[in-house]
Amino acid sequence: MVTQPVSPGGDLETVVARARQLAIESGELLPADTPSYRAQVAEDVREFVLSIVRDGTYAAAIAELGRQDPDLANQ
Repeated sequence: MVTQPVSPGGDLETVVARARQLAIESGELLPADTPSYRAQVAEDVREFVLSIVRDGTYAAAIAELGRQDPDLANQ
């Protein structure tokens, strides 16, 4: 199979720019200059969550939920 390199032409660039603009306007895409979201979690809450993940409590709870409701097991 022979492939030809693709170099974006003016038309492709225009289509991509328009698609990005429409996605931004509809709220499906954030503008490039939008800062990343960083959750503010209290240190004690963060430590608690990390502790239950590390000691297996979280995994056991998720497994139990999957046993109780098999539809959730695939979510």
